Amino acid sequence: MTDVAGGLITLEYALEGLGYGDKQSPPDGGQLSARDADIVRYIQAATPVIEHLVGGPLLPRTETQMRDGGKRAVLLSGRLTAGAVTAVRVDGNPWEGHVVDVHSGILYAGGSRTFPDGFRNIAIDVAAGGAPLPETLKLAARELVRHWVQNGRQGPAAAPLNFQSDASSLPTDEYAIPRRVRQLCAPFVGVGIA
Repeated sequence: MTDVAGGLITLEYALEGLGYGDKQSPPDGGQLSARDADIVRYIQAATPVIEHLVGGPLLPRTETQMRDGGKRAVLLSGRLTAGAVTAVRVDGNPWEGHVVDVHSGILYAGGSRTFPDGFRNIAIDVAAGGAPLPETLKLAARELVRHWVQNGRQGPAAAPLNFQSDASSLPTDEYAIPRRVRQLCAPFVGVGIA
C-alpha cells in the first residue's frame, strides 16, 4: 500500500476507484508514474475538503491556540479528547499544573492560580485528528478524487479547481463537490471522530 502524506486514502484505493485497480504502483522507494503523481496531488487536495465538510481535522496534527492571560481559565476551540492538550506555555515558558475539562473545552490554570496578564501570551498545543477513519469517509475521499480526475479529463473547457489548502479557497459549489460526497460526509458532521 502506498500511503499518501497528507491524504485520507492510499494511492491504490484511489486507483481502484478510477478503474486502475489492476495496475500496480511501484514498491516503496520506487518512482511514481506521472499519472500516479497526479493522483497523489488530487488525494492531498481532497483531504482538506473532506475535513471542511465534516467540520474538523481527520489526520493527526497539533494546533497551537493562543489565548489572553489574566484569567483563571480559558476556553479552547474545537472538540477535545482526553490527552488532547499536549503542552501549555505562558510567555514562552512551560506552564505546569493546568487542568483540562474536555467536556466544556476549558483549560484551568490549576489550583487557585491565575494565568499571568498578557495579550495572546498563553500558547496551548492541542492534538487533533488521528482517530481511525471510518470507511464511509474513505469512500467520500475516493469519490471526490474520482470526480475531479474524470472532470479534469474533459479537456480545456472544464473549469480548473483551486487546490490551495487555505480553507477560504476550498471549492464548495455543487460542481466541485458532488452530492454523493456530501451525503457520505453528512453523518459525521459535528459528531467528532478524533
